[in-house]
Amino acid sequence: MNADNFVLLKYSASLGVLGFCVTPASLSGEALVLSVFHLGFSRKYYIMRKIIFTYLLFHVGICIGQNVKIEIADYSKKLEGKEYSTFQFVSSSYSYSRATLVLITNKEIFLELSTKLPIIFKSKQEYTDVWVLGISNFDQKSISEIDKKIIQKFLEQIIKYRADNNLPEYTLERLEANKLFIENKKEICLNLSCKNKL
Repeated sequence: MNADNFVLLKYSASLGVLGFCVTPASLSGEALVLSVFHLGFSRKYYIMRKIIFTYLLFHVGICIGQNVKIEIADYSKKLEGKEYSTFQFVSSSYSYSRATLVLITNKEIFLELSTKLPIIFKSKQEYTDVWVLGISNFDQKSISEIDKKIIQKFLEQIIKYRADNNLPEYTLERLEANKLFIENKKEICLNLSCKNKL
């Protein structure tokens, strides 16, 4: 067996299979399979505890150190006849809290953001999640009632996403505080750490 092959080690006792792990074969190229039989209760109990501890330690490490990369764009949405688009971008390799920033802009800037944000985004910064809303003919100086409804629906979508994915709760008030209106694409890198300017 090649050195990069894998060997399945399994410990079985009268209580059934207590656990298993997968480990690389030895560098000599020979697979080693260990079987343990007729052990006293104390020895079996010790091994069982060791296996469970290793299993839990492995899974805690995965949960803490997980890498999350998400890019989801929906370019064709409508509410009461008005078109809008949404973009969810996540780059998280260290943060469970998943700090969220909400950007609201027009469709033109949205289209540029949805393609360039993953390229210019620095991985280590205050925010790991960026949600972008692009509304047709949006003017932040004159926000219509339908614009307000679209924004409200968008914020509720973010709250639902966080709840569905067991992330720390965000209220509407908190999202409102983390909401930015973008009138010019140059404003993006004033609020985010960018590798390159737009």
